[in-house]
Amino acid sequence: MPTAALHTKQILFQRAMGGSPDVFETLGEVKGFDGPSMSAAAMDATSFDSTWKEKLVGVPDGGQMTFQFNWIPANGPQSRFKDDFDAGTLRAYRIQLTDNTVISFSAYITAISISGAVDQVTAGSATLEITGAVN
Repeated sequence: MPTAALHTKQILFQRAMGGSPDVFETLGEVKGFDGPSMSAAAMDATSFDSTWKEKLVGVPDGGQMTFQFNWIPANGPQSRFKDDFDAGTLRAYRIQLTDNTVISFSAYITAISISGAVDQVTAGSATLEITGAVN
């Protein structure tokens, strides 16, 4: 039986440009991503009446998302990432997978990094701190 796994070819990473309704632009040359890394704290609710550990789940956290891309200073969406970082702008983002599933969230850019080495392209990476729900 063939796999139902999704390939990563032509996944779109998109940034809202603002307005009503939001218009999204695609960040070009994304090479990889990790996240959203959602979590929720486990709270110990064990008491003397308990015969086993009892736990509750705390408030969900959308966590962070990091992505890597070929650094292209003249690329409009990439330069606007730097503007959002400088201004501390909360922005809507979405990832469109190859089966057209869309993962959406709002986030602040908390880190941008540029790197390079001999015989490699100049690379960029960014970390987004998610606030609110991941849909």
